[in-house]
Amino acid sequence: MKLRSLFLLISLMTASVCFAQYDAKVNVEVTAVDGGDLSGLEFSLYHVGYSLNYSGTVLDGDGKCSLDVISGEHRITIEKPGYAEYVKTFTVASGETKELDIVLQDDVREPFALNAELQHDVFSGKDDVLLSWNKEEPSFFDDFESYDDFAIQFGEWTGIDGDKLAAAPIQGDYPNRGALQYAQIINPLTVEPAWWYDYPVLRPYSGKQYVGFVRTSIGRANDDWLISPSIEVKEDNILRFMAKAADRYPERFEVGITTVDNPEESDFEIISSGNYETVSYEQWVAKVYDLSEYKGQTVKIGIHYISDTNRYGAFMLMVDDFYVGQPDYEEAKMMKARRVPQHSPANPNESFKIYKNGEEVGTTDGYSYLLTDLQPGDYTFGVKAVYKSGVESEMSEVNLNVPSEGYSAVTFNVTTNNKLSADGLSVSLVSVETSNEYSVTIAGGKASIPSLPDGKYMVAVVSDEYEDWSQELTVSGDVEVPVALKEKIYTPYNITTDVTEGESGNYNVTVKWNQDLGFSDSFEDYEDFAQGSFGNWKSIDNDGMAVYMISYPTVGISMVTFPGSGTADNMSATIAPIVFNPYETTPAVDFDSYMLAQSGDKYVAFFSPQKAQADKWLISPKQVIRDGYIFRIAAKGYPMLGVFESIEFCISTADDEVGSFEVLDTEDELPTEHWGVYTIDLSEYAGQEVYLAVHYVSYDGYVASVDDFYVGPAEDGAAANVGNVLSYEVFLDGVSKGTTQTASFDLTGVTPGTHTVGIEARYESGVSERAEYSFTTDAGVEDVVSAGTLAYGVEGGIRIKPGVGANVKVFSVAGQLVADSYVESECTLNVPAGLYIVRVGEKAYKVSAK
Repeated sequence: MKLRSLFLLISLMTASVCFAQYDAKVNVEVTAVDGGDLSGLEFSLYHVGYSLNYSGTVLDGDGKCSLDVISGEHRITIEKPGYAEYVKTFTVASGETKELDIVLQDDVREPFALNAELQHDVFSGKDDVLLSWNKEEPSFFDDFESYDDFAIQFGEWTGIDGDKLAAAPIQGDYPNRGALQYAQIINPLTVEPAWWYDYPVLRPYSGKQYVGFVRTSIGRANDDWLISPSIEVKEDNILRFMAKAADRYPERFEVGITTVDNPEESDFEIISSGNYETVSYEQWVAKVYDLSEYKGQTVKIGIHYISDTNRYGAFMLMVDDFYVGQPDYEEAKMMKARRVPQHSPANPNESFKIYKNGEEVGTTDGYSYLLTDLQPGDYTFGVKAVYKSGVESEMSEVNLNVPSEGYSAVTFNVTTNNKLSADGLSVSLVSVETSNEYSVTIAGGKASIPSLPDGKYMVAVVSDEYEDWSQELTVSGDVEVPVALKEKIYTPYNITTDVTEGESGNYNVTVKWNQDLGFSDSFEDYEDFAQGSFGNWKSIDNDGMAVYMISYPTVGISMVTFPGSGTADNMSATIAPIVFNPYETTPAVDFDSYMLAQSGDKYVAFFSPQKAQADKWLISPKQVIRDGYIFRIAAKGYPMLGVFESIEFCISTADDEVGSFEVLDTEDELPTEHWGVYTIDLSEYAGQEVYLAVHYVSYDGYVASVDDFYVGPAEDGAAANVGNVLSYEVFLDGVSKGTTQTASFDLTGVTPGTHTVGIEARYESGVSERAEYSFTTDAGVEDVVSAGTLAYGVEGGIRIKPGVGANVKVFSVAGQLVADSYVESECTLNVPAGLYIVRVGEKAYKVSAK
């Protein structure tokens, strides 16, 4: 009955409006106090009795609008940015013509949140003051600077230690090292020894502290929640924090929100995208989340750290500057040092007068102003809002003292022990109290800062040519600091030998060192969407069938196109493995995290044929394999229900024709939510030239991707700066054979057998340790044909039967010493599968371990 009555009431009201007579007229004329143009401005005219909003309420070019209305009580509302809202209620009688002459007034407001920041130039000694105002205060902000360093319980933050495992201890001494924890305040300045200069990747985004989520000590997956204090979410609020990884492993986390006061893990609603978020170590990135859905609610926000060391690698997730508030405040905070800020976003009719001690000194239409070269003393700074009509607001004021003391001249007198100048190097300082950083270049053996704020500093000189120098420095007056740099001496590394036949049964040997032994390629240098060949790579489409194309129908994208792809008119494109750039497709697909590269922008994509077996090849340039080399590559599929991507990792010792390859390993189900990294030992192929390939063999898949190809030592064999080497001295079996100024030397007339080459680097200040490398020539090496000989291969090693006690040395075919032992009667030397040269006494054998 109640429902029926309500229906009848609504019906009667509707009928009343329908039968009411438009028996009156309203003429509206609107002008602005400053004469501004109001043409096209929409306003609201509302009949109170009938709850009716009239249509056609738009001002013409003269600011006028005439409307036929129903007699009765009305309310008119006019809103325009820069003017005060106009609201008036009036009554129109039947047959009356109501004339409304309206003048919009300025929206006058006194500047608020006025702040004065002192900016001292340590080189000129001059003081500037940056004024800023009208910045909405955030709902919540924490830069983690106020907590004890390395605390595991801090402020009103709480957490959940779901894994219940101790954190891995990081190098150095600091409180709560390796303790049970969900997160920890990290201060790289207060570790002993400090991380600030030795490990710059561990520095904060701002200030001197941040929150770190440290991997578990035993490598199991983390399950750690850091939970914020209670936060009241206001209009248009966002969550924003800075995040990065502390090492080369991408760190994984998710972000949740809850209105529960004492939450458990199940109380959180995940607001981050995908199964998890990731960040890398290269730079801090802003993670931003919209909180508008929670306006007016009190919430707690949790960061859930879920990296898995044993499966994917992990070290530490770093989080800094946790902010909840309006985007404009956060953006203004990031740009606070700009001399010319953005135009006043709240009121286009508004500008500001700037005052110093009651005297006008400037104007601006932004929300900040820089006053330069202020003398020491007490100041009162003021800001007034000024409007086009000439109206001014009340003045907002702030006081600030510019000190005349507390600054000192610091001079660093720099010497070296190698007779070379250190000019051009930099002396870096970081304040322990504020984390402000300063850098000064050495010139004429000196580095001077004329006006450094007094306090405690970490000072360092870091370069490739000299050993790192650092010390703590307390500045309380003018001071000169001696800096004695010690030349860095590098022992030669990455030694190789190439043996060729010489004269009279002897051999020639080319010795090289300090080499970049690895080959890596992230496909960034090739043209977007190249296929067939790029660089020295070959890309082959053996199946020659039409492939599936990319589309996102749920967001209105029926087809993504790129050079070489199909089109709406031709859906039968065939595509070989292709250099794919998700930022350059039409439309770009960088919004899809599953289509992004492992590193950089590009990778190689394999598109699957439709309802058929794939047969596509990506073949590498020729590689020279040395002892200890591996093949490593990142690969992934795309998350699609019921679709599994399969690839084979292959090798050829003959040529780069597909028929020459044999399978090293197979992955039948590539990961889809993340990049998997695959590593294959190539020791068996040491001393050989090979081609490596990825063979795409999925049946009715979608798209598989590979990135970050690497062949080289298991520990990256990249060449490094070796400082100011004067020369190298080369030794053969302990006897000097000469010197060279390059990292290469030719030995001639080397007798058959096993030898040791040694290399010393000579510097002005001293000589390096002698690096040694053993190798053997092929002469006198017998092929093993039966198990009755002195050495033969067995499963997992080499069996040695010298008969009588003998010295046994095992070499890779590249000449590297693998094992050295005295064998009395017989033994098995454990080595990886591969071909080796075994010297038993004076006899040598080629042996293949299984």
